[in-house]
Amino acid sequence: MTQIQTCDTVCAQALPSYSPPAVDGSEAPLIIIGAGPVAIRFLEALQQRKLSRSIYLFGDEPREPYQRIKLSSLLAGEIRFEQIHLPWRHLLNADIRAFLGTRIVAIDKDVQTVTDDRGQLYPYHTLVLATGSRPFVPQISGTDLSGVFTLRTLGDTESLMARTVRSRNLVVAGGGLLGLEAAHALLRANCQVTVVQQSPRLLSQQLDDTASERLRQILQRKGLTLVTGCGLARILGEESVTGVKLRDGTLLGCDTVLLATGIQTNMELARDSGLQVSRGIRVDDTLQTSDPHIFAIGECVEHAGKTYGLVGPGYEQASVLADRLTGGRATYSGTVSASRLKVVQEPVFATGLTCDLPKSSLIREIIWSAPNDQHYRKLVTERGRLVGALAIGDWTETARVQEAVRMKRRLPFWQRWRFRLTGSPWALEPTENPAEWPASTVVCQCMQVSKDSLTGALGAGCNSVEQLSRQTGAGTVCGGCRPLLDELVSTVSGTPTPTAAAPGAGSLAVTAVLALIVLGIWLSPLQFPISDSVIQSAPLEFIWNDPFNKQVSGYTLLTLTLLGLALSLRKRTRWLSTLSFPGLRVFHVWIGCSVLALTLLHTGLQSGTGLNFGLLSTFLGLGTAGAFASALNAQQHKIRPALHRRWQRRLNLAHILLAWPLPVLLALHILTVYFY
Repeated sequence: MTQIQTCDTVCAQALPSYSPPAVDGSEAPLIIIGAGPVAIRFLEALQQRKLSRSIYLFGDEPREPYQRIKLSSLLAGEIRFEQIHLPWRHLLNADIRAFLGTRIVAIDKDVQTVTDDRGQLYPYHTLVLATGSRPFVPQISGTDLSGVFTLRTLGDTESLMARTVRSRNLVVAGGGLLGLEAAHALLRANCQVTVVQQSPRLLSQQLDDTASERLRQILQRKGLTLVTGCGLARILGEESVTGVKLRDGTLLGCDTVLLATGIQTNMELARDSGLQVSRGIRVDDTLQTSDPHIFAIGECVEHAGKTYGLVGPGYEQASVLADRLTGGRATYSGTVSASRLKVVQEPVFATGLTCDLPKSSLIREIIWSAPNDQHYRKLVTERGRLVGALAIGDWTETARVQEAVRMKRRLPFWQRWRFRLTGSPWALEPTENPAEWPASTVVCQCMQVSKDSLTGALGAGCNSVEQLSRQTGAGTVCGGCRPLLDELVSTVSGTPTPTAAAPGAGSLAVTAVLALIVLGIWLSPLQFPISDSVIQSAPLEFIWNDPFNKQVSGYTLLTLTLLGLALSLRKRTRWLSTLSFPGLRVFHVWIGCSVLALTLLHTGLQSGTGLNFGLLSTFLGLGTAGAFASALNAQQHKIRPALHRRWQRRLNLAHILLAWPLPVLLALHILTVYFY
């Protein structure tokens, strides 16, 4: 285990023994109270904009600044201690000083000074509060017992890691983001982990009933015990935890309790100084509090009646305030935040309005579901504009979806229709081709890094994901955007990975040619001769006129068609998913070719009328879409990836739409032949 530096060691390295000089208001420094991720991001932004004023940074923890969002990963053993610390020492110089392990206990806004816990006064010109939040501890008995923990600081994590060495039965109170991430981490300590959630569903602020139930099933299969709809009534024990009692009277035995029941803002310092507070420290669009010299950013903030418990909005606020304090005119209009959770390798995504929707005829839910593989996606629109989205399972379009929700982009009916059929509202998944995204697209949601910033860094000499992360901060928080960074680096650098030919490319090419030949025969003026006499028949006419042969070719055609339709379910059916997709695809296209040829013989090139004409047109349309799709896939290694994906999705959609009415038309055709 890496040794964590003590308060004295850190403070000695960060700032020598120092007493602030007596200065007038114009020379007083900018003071930042808080040394969390948002404060460090704000400090970086100020340095980049070259603020011409001294800066003092105060942090009450006797540790190097660290990334709180990675505490669950540290608890799970996925990262080391040194990986949780923020890069910040390069920011320190003669004008930027840090006071770690120093708590500010009072603000006097009349004379513009702050006082630390040693009684030292510091004058300020501008004061920025980044005091964050702390765990919410429910008002129940037993929370002071040995064996009760919260998970908010690095010290909490160290204590919990030490506890899990001898813990065998652990209860996590709270089924939100933090509770589920912590429960996932604690499973690795060979503990029996039970999650108790007061709400009837998990992730009640992000997921609807259907998504929550699917997540429940996934987590239960992985070993978590889940109790929902009933919170803690009390924690049992005399000196240490022996169990918990739920509100319905149920008793659960345990030796450790982790309280993950939410957070509350650290606003007491602001309140005691006379600043306006409610659920947090109230700020306007410039992030100014009720005092013109005091600003606030991060989780302690209440803006437009809303507080944020995620790091992303704090980063956005830090950038806006840094711009304002260096002469800019940026404003903060709120954040459409996104929640991303990965529990036992199962991604969960939610942004905007997703659950407990208001009853309104203007709000619509659009759902795509794949029951067998647990994928579930939902879009929420208001007046035709996208206002929310959620997903269980992998979804490569989450960055674009979040941007569309943030901008409330209009979702035309054909995109809504496409989403219901395919699970994607767009013809091209942009995450597979980030170089084509708009410059304003936010690639790293945690650090609010846009594609324009990333390409600028690449143009300035960054040639690897690591260099790009160090330069822009992208990928340094949750790491979810690192695959996109890798793709962007390879695309922009001009050295993309060569695309190999598709498996079975030769067979795909041959079947495409054969199908096009048959289709060409149908479109040509060629006609099979038909005799005028029942005594003498034309050559081959017995194939489509003889009743027995007609039935043989018809039922063979029906069997091949149903088999081809069944093979198209490979991506939807679990027992078929074990078979080789390339092999089944080749088999499917050969069936398609056989169906086209057999249709030619079954009809004798006679198109018929009414129902028969509709059925024949459907067959020919399917064959056309299939032939071009086969040709496209056979040549995919020679086609620009973005172009290939665009046309592949279009042809697949056409194939699906044409196949949809086929079973009904076949049934009606057979019915008319035998009964009319």
